Amino acid sequence: GFALAVLAAIAFAAGYVRRSPRPSPGIRATLPFPEKMFLGELALSPDGTRLVFTAAKPGGQPTLWIRSLHESSAHPVVGAENAFFPFWSPDGRFIGFFADGKLKRMDPSGGAVLTICDAERGVGGTWNRDGTIVFAPAPTSTLFRVAAGGGKPLPVTKLDAARHETAHRYPQFLPDGRHFLYMAGTHASGTGSEMNVIYLASLDSKDRTLLVHARSNVAFASGYLIYVLEKTLLAQPFDAKRLRLTGDSVPLGDSVLYDPSYFRAAFSVSDNGVLVYAGGTGGSKARLAWYDRSGKPIGAPFGDPIDYRMFSISPDGKRLAAEVADSTTGAGDIWLSDFARGTRTRFSFGSGESICPVWSPDGSRIAFTRMEKTLLTRIVARPSSGGGGEETLLQGSGDICPKAWSPDGRYLAYETLAAAAKTKSDIWILPLFGDRKPFPFLATQFDEQFSRFSPDGRWVLYTSDESGRPELYVAPFPGPGSKWQISAGGASGGEWLRGGKEITYLSLDLNQMSVQVKADASGFETGVPRVLFDASNATLLRSDPSGDRELMAVVPQTAQNTPVTLVSNWPAALRK
Repeated sequence: GFALAVLAAIAFAAGYVRRSPRPSPGIRATLPFPEKMFLGELALSPDGTRLVFTAAKPGGQPTLWIRSLHESSAHPVVGAENAFFPFWSPDGRFIGFFADGKLKRMDPSGGAVLTICDAERGVGGTWNRDGTIVFAPAPTSTLFRVAAGGGKPLPVTKLDAARHETAHRYPQFLPDGRHFLYMAGTHASGTGSEMNVIYLASLDSKDRTLLVHARSNVAFASGYLIYVLEKTLLAQPFDAKRLRLTGDSVPLGDSVLYDPSYFRAAFSVSDNGVLVYAGGTGGSKARLAWYDRSGKPIGAPFGDPIDYRMFSISPDGKRLAAEVADSTTGAGDIWLSDFARGTRTRFSFGSGESICPVWSPDGSRIAFTRMEKTLLTRIVARPSSGGGGEETLLQGSGDICPKAWSPDGRYLAYETLAAAAKTKSDIWILPLFGDRKPFPFLATQFDEQFSRFSPDGRWVLYTSDESGRPELYVAPFPGPGSKWQISAGGASGGEWLRGGKEITYLSLDLNQMSVQVKADASGFETGVPRVLFDASNATLLRSDPSGDRELMAVVPQTAQNTPVTLVSNWPAALRK
């Protein structure tokens, strides 16, 4: 009788196994995406049923979009314009995001948008079940914690000056709600530098543990850390209870959309085995084109589509020095273009990165920043002909970037962003004579950027966010003295034209603006800003020294579609 009972039990178990559901092998699909728009950041809801993302028209401001994965299309979220870096509450009821210098939250199904706290230019947040949010309030900040209902943010990490850290970003809570992951990096090194690290930290301790070397956002799901290395999406086994890695990384996808300026890749995972990631270039590759003062094209775009980060036109208007990002690593190098000949040649060579090209007033030399893998940062000058050696003008650490050469060639204005700096981005002046001892021109608690000398060398044009948003100002050089506000409604950069009688700048709503100005012994007079043309289709814009035309980097319409891949039950594929 006992033997018969055992046999019956075995038969029942075998039948149950045959009838029991087997793990799904996983589904891979491509999600449709709003046409003629650029994809920003992705965030899956914890249950993997909804996807929130940011998207923007060419040159426009990003807006939150949301899509249920059971539906065929996405729709914009009302009240979430000019939004960045969304993240979900752990129950999936709310979305946190950054907009207008604030950390905000909202119910995507409807309701008011609530402000949690200030966040100048937030770059990532995470929300635990106790109602605590850990976030990065700015690209060059530590991480802070704040109650999801609002309150005073408190720091939870500290920048390590010995490692030249300038950024802590993209926190991600582990399931226990106390430990979290984040990326620490330095702007003074390239994408592949070992100074770029993913750490494990805790709300209950100041200690941290190095996990992997990567310049990427990081996620945890299904027993794996997910991050990107050289545009390859990797999964690495991680024990969330013992808080340690338990195996080597395995690729999940390649050619993942990666933004080197933000150190972020476009991917997200849910708690139940759903993964989404974007591929392609994201529309960052642009071609050059000339436009007249009304915004009409002068001829067709020229040159191959490449990833321009910044560029500078030679004083005679015949050549261009551009910082170009490597499509794989994001590392920058300087290239020269000849407008008449239609040629492009590499100007900088060697290890590390080369960024921030600036022409000397006679066009004979180009100053730029060379960032070595040793974290040594130098401003160097080299003949624009490409021959001859480099002259080191300034040597240091941290992020230093030349911005303008004075008309008499005696001074070089540059921006600084040091590790753990209390004054954010500052403008310094390097004399190119005498003892060459740099001195600060503007070093305040605000961000001062985009300095430009006037044609007579008596004034400096710059932006500052002292009013709560970046505006354009003019101040006397070398100072001290009063300043005059040039822009109205915000500005990005600015240039002197027509012998110092005109200033052009890009407004925050992406119009090219013009202001007539007059300077004399009694002070500075400014006119009313007027719109020249809509420049929303450009990623970069510079006025020709003649003042008669504008050079813009324009993304082809065909590059504005980004494929988004969805993978269900991806851990099963890894186990295979």
